[in-house]
Amino acid sequence: MGTMTQIRNRAGGVMVVVLALAFGGLWMLQDTGVFESIGSGQQRGAGIVVVDGDPISAETYGQRVSRRAQMMEQRGRTVTPQRRDQIRDQVYDQLVNQRLAKQEMDQLGITVTAREVENAVFGQNPNPIVKRLIRQAVPKQQLPQDGQIDRQFLQRIMGQQRFEPVVQRLEEVLRRQIRQRKLEGLLDATVHVSEEDVQDHYRRQNLSVDTRYVALPYAQVPDSAVSVSQSDLQSYYDEHKDDYRRPKTFSVQYVTRTKQATAEDTAAVASDLKDLRSRFAQAKNDSLFLARNGSESTYSSEYRAPSALDPAIAGAVFPNPDSGEVVGPVFAGEQAHLVKITGTRPAEQPAVRARHILIKGEGQQALKTTRRLKEKITSGQASFAAVARKQSDDPGSAEQGGALGWFGPGRMAPPFEEAAFSATPGEVVGPVKTNFGYHLIEVQARADQAVQIADLTRSLRPSVATLDDIESTMRDVSVFAREEGNFKAQAKRTDLEVQTATVTAGGEDGEIPLQAIQALGASQQIKNFLSGAEAGAISDVVELDDQFAVVRVEQITPEGHRPLDEVREQVASQVRQQKKQSAQTEKLRQALDQAGGALDPLAQAVGTTVRAKTGVTFETSTIPALGNDPKFVGTALGLKEGQTSRVVAGENGAFVLTVTRVNEPAKLTDEKRQKLRQQLLEQKRQQMREQWIAGLRDEATIQDNRAQYQ
Repeated sequence: MGTMTQIRNRAGGVMVVVLALAFGGLWMLQDTGVFESIGSGQQRGAGIVVVDGDPISAETYGQRVSRRAQMMEQRGRTVTPQRRDQIRDQVYDQLVNQRLAKQEMDQLGITVTAREVENAVFGQNPNPIVKRLIRQAVPKQQLPQDGQIDRQFLQRIMGQQRFEPVVQRLEEVLRRQIRQRKLEGLLDATVHVSEEDVQDHYRRQNLSVDTRYVALPYAQVPDSAVSVSQSDLQSYYDEHKDDYRRPKTFSVQYVTRTKQATAEDTAAVASDLKDLRSRFAQAKNDSLFLARNGSESTYSSEYRAPSALDPAIAGAVFPNPDSGEVVGPVFAGEQAHLVKITGTRPAEQPAVRARHILIKGEGQQALKTTRRLKEKITSGQASFAAVARKQSDDPGSAEQGGALGWFGPGRMAPPFEEAAFSATPGEVVGPVKTNFGYHLIEVQARADQAVQIADLTRSLRPSVATLDDIESTMRDVSVFAREEGNFKAQAKRTDLEVQTATVTAGGEDGEIPLQAIQALGASQQIKNFLSGAEAGAISDVVELDDQFAVVRVEQITPEGHRPLDEVREQVASQVRQQKKQSAQTEKLRQALDQAGGALDPLAQAVGTTVRAKTGVTFETSTIPALGNDPKFVGTALGLKEGQTSRVVAGENGAFVLTVTRVNEPAKLTDEKRQKLRQQLLEQKRQQMREQWIAGLRDEATIQDNRAQYQ
């Protein structure tokens, strides 16, 4: 069998888009160790993954997972337990695809000669990887001053014994890359785009037709006019039984407890920050101080107005910031801040901190109510905050006593803004009318300065002891529920709410998805538990990103067909639709015969009108009286100008149409033809690569033993 034939046979399956991972970045530089421990010389035996009897070691898998996790952390992203599970799945797919590709290259006899490696290094245009590796390995002072790495420089470096490890590593990388490119070249060579392909694609994109048609929607037939017998239901169900297949499903119960920091944890963070106050105040290099003391925010020299800061920080720093002062700890959300004011300067625009009371309405009653509330506040009968909570029609601020925080010009409605920036701090102004109603405004502070700050930030995370306590509590739920056989009772004793979910095994192999329980997110531990669980099984404690969980399998429904009684209403609906379709189609067919194929008498005979739809293209999604009907579009674009269709049973109605005009696309220019040919070629090549790797996976025997290593 020829090489091209083998490749075409491998790509015979359905395209699986998600397997595109196998190409493009298959041998990216950060993964150049992919074959170091899985080469042909490795002894066969048990592995964390086994591809056609060829094992991939747990060490290789673990190293790749760790490498990806490190890269993610270097980009500033935290690798949570669930994110690590996602990385594991990505690495698994990549290793399987790479191993299959390597096996196929071996079978196809794809090799790399020494001359090909030499040309990649010393040829007219050295491979970019060569230059990259050389720049990483050679001390900066020994690189060419102009930064250009040419053949002469490479020859001099390659000849030095101390660079021998670099040379060997470079050869390994180049051999893999050249081999991969040869494989991709073979795959690409199986793809062709003909002139007919280009013309057909261009015509499909740009062709349109104008139509006249007569339609009889199935919905016009009332349900009462259609009888559905038990025999009808059984016949339809038997003929369409595969439409009612159900995958294996798990009905599960689960409880969770959030990883919540305790008051003691918060106090410990506050104590740590307080201990740093004096050193922070004396620090000469604030950026370095933040880095050395574990700040989760970096230093910024930007000057900011109070409205640009977190409200809690702005409240601590303004209205009278003092350069050199350290304030805090300040608690905002799930973080604690120790803030050093490193500089002040006049702000470009002033800012105010205010609160308001809104009374909706435009009439006298709303105005009187606002004035009455103002009198109540200014006379001391009630505080502004108390009135705002009880009387304000702005629910967003009412709960906060009317607080709006700091804001600058341009944030509020013009009348509101003018009143606020004209007021004296502590003064209650209003009523102020805006489109929302009448407002009372109290300006609490005003700031005319911007500040530069160093913000030492610590998250209020639960301590190790707290996490151990939470996990211990959840472990008790798991253990005692198994012993007593009553999951709900044990959850109730621990004040946990029992939640339910349905887990559906997907795909032909019935694999449980990584995100088995949607509300909990991705979890390899839950996936592994369900894979081997029986009804009544209770999991160990599962650690997720922000909570712990315990899962119980309540019921398992095996894969199979849903019984007729369970899907009776769905089947009845389909049978009714089928009978309505037959009635409308036959009615239109008889009338068409009597009308001699003409649309106007046809419409009159069936009691409707002739409709028109112009500019029908392959992208047309809606047809009047028929809705979304691909059969209408396909029929219209398949007729010549002046032709009339037969009666067609569409998705939502029966119809007859005439094409009144065919709007041919403009002539295809040479430039457009070349561009379109290249686009089609790239699309087909991508499809070929995806189909090819999907074909390899379909034919392969792949053992996933990861659950044994968890």
